[in-house]
Amino acid sequence: MADGKDSFSLSGKVSKFKEDWERWISRQIKERGGDRSVLCDTTSPTEIREALTNLAEHLPTVSVDELERAFSIAQNINYYAITKSSENPMPNDLTEDEKKFIRDEREHVFSQPGMPIIIITVSLAAFLQGHVQASINAADIYAMDVSNPLYLRKGSPMSLPINICVGRRGALTVSALLIIASSIGSAFCQTWLELLLVRIIAGVAMGIKAVSAPVLASETAVRFWRGSIVLAWQLWVACGILMGSVINMAIADGTGYLAQDEQNKSRLALRLILGAPAVPALFLLIAVAMCYESPRYCMRSDTPGYSIDRAFQILLKIRSHRLLALRDLILIWWPNRPQRTDPDQASVMRTKQSGLTYMGRVVASLRLSKLQYSTLFQARFLRNAVYSTCIVSLAQQLCGVNVFAFYSNKMFSGAYDNLKATLAYSVGFGIEARNIVGTVFVYCFVAAYAPGLGPIPFTLASESFPSSHREAGASVAITMNLFFAGLLSILLPKIYQAFHARGTLGVFSVLNVIAFILVLFLIEETSSRSLEDLEKVYDRPKIQLLMWVWHEQLPYFIQKWFLWRRNVDEPVPYDSYGEDRHGGESETEMESLGEAR
Repeated sequence: MADGKDSFSLSGKVSKFKEDWERWISRQIKERGGDRSVLCDTTSPTEIREALTNLAEHLPTVSVDELERAFSIAQNINYYAITKSSENPMPNDLTEDEKKFIRDEREHVFSQPGMPIIIITVSLAAFLQGHVQASINAADIYAMDVSNPLYLRKGSPMSLPINICVGRRGALTVSALLIIASSIGSAFCQTWLELLLVRIIAGVAMGIKAVSAPVLASETAVRFWRGSIVLAWQLWVACGILMGSVINMAIADGTGYLAQDEQNKSRLALRLILGAPAVPALFLLIAVAMCYESPRYCMRSDTPGYSIDRAFQILLKIRSHRLLALRDLILIWWPNRPQRTDPDQASVMRTKQSGLTYMGRVVASLRLSKLQYSTLFQARFLRNAVYSTCIVSLAQQLCGVNVFAFYSNKMFSGAYDNLKATLAYSVGFGIEARNIVGTVFVYCFVAAYAPGLGPIPFTLASESFPSSHREAGASVAITMNLFFAGLLSILLPKIYQAFHARGTLGVFSVLNVIAFILVLFLIEETSSRSLEDLEKVYDRPKIQLLMWVWHEQLPYFIQKWFLWRRNVDEPVPYDSYGEDRHGGESETEMESLGEAR
């Protein structure tokens, strides 16, 4: 009898555990059956049919009926993304395979067949970013100051015309070629001035890559996994810094420079360290050759690479089912669809049809770049996106971690008489640290930085702007990131000289508090939103976000997690907070921007 009770109790616990597990999974994937996409604002069947008929003219292998079916799926995009245990009725007939593919894209990050090569390409670009940083960092021991990240700032604005002219893959190719050339050139430089000029070229390449790679990841990823995929950027940057530091130490040891007995060994070590990034850059070139272009770039009607059919062919390769490819095609095309049929507009900015030469393509790209930058602050949602991304970029530099990434060898060469210990510090942020307590806190700091301020600035910069201004917005945000990194690294020696070690840590502690306040009150949440849906997130006054945090989110957080009170009312969602205080501005502003274009 006791055994029966025990088995019954055990089975009950297992059943309860399964229920709790399913509930937790549902929360993690944000199962919200009633949510609908922005396409629900379109209520006229005639308008939908006419628009899809126009779209079908660009797709020789797609019928209007297929597009209408995919449009219905896109309208109920959250409703269809259900878990396997859900039994909600479907408003449209879907085959079991279609249901499975729709569920899998939410539950499995690698469910899309074309995404692995894109992830590998972006990861290699990030690894190269970190390796170059480690190379410059180590070279600073041997040569004068050539490691200032302000050099990288020059490449970020240049990424806009390059992306418009040759696309995301083309920009990564240009960046990889420039890094190969600059790395090899650095190894053969004879004077400090030559080395400086070559490092500026490398900085331009790094800036181009820092904008293009996260944008490629965000534009190709499924919205449920977009953040996770773009977060891989910072993970592999950190891996590149680690492996680059290990390689630098191995080169210094292998050339005998650690003995510090001959000057020619110092020169050999410097040349090998500066030339080492050419190897991962070569691997990046190979990966880019096998990678797919961003379909959103191909659907930009104001770029030379405009081709809806090409975008659809790419989506067929990076999505697991034809229906999902059509759904995403509609979601990308609908916000920027032509409002009226204009026969003359169809051939505008198409290189092959309009007969643009390569120089004409460059001139057109420069004009479009100027237009994007000049209109970036005209619409409120664009301004808010710029403010948010720049604030997060500033917050990353206020925490001070990038000072270690760029200047750890220079900073700690004075702390250790042994050059080997100095290089080892960069491998693990303190392999031979004497104070174990300090080492633990350094690792805790890096662990807290890794999932937050590390990857978020690049993630937010790559996803916050509409396709018409994505490159311009991302380049501005990343330029600010690199500018503050360079500015902070210039000021650091003076701060250290004035306040010494403890005082410097105190300064950065205060700066971290300032960063926390800025992020808490001025940064919007973009999780689980499609790129085309983020306009609604940013199209609200910043003061309204601040009031919502002050009156709703902050009191809830304090009562639940500091006062440990139960049954605390959930805060009003920001989407429904003060709905009567905003709206109507975005459409008017975008129409004016469209007229300007």
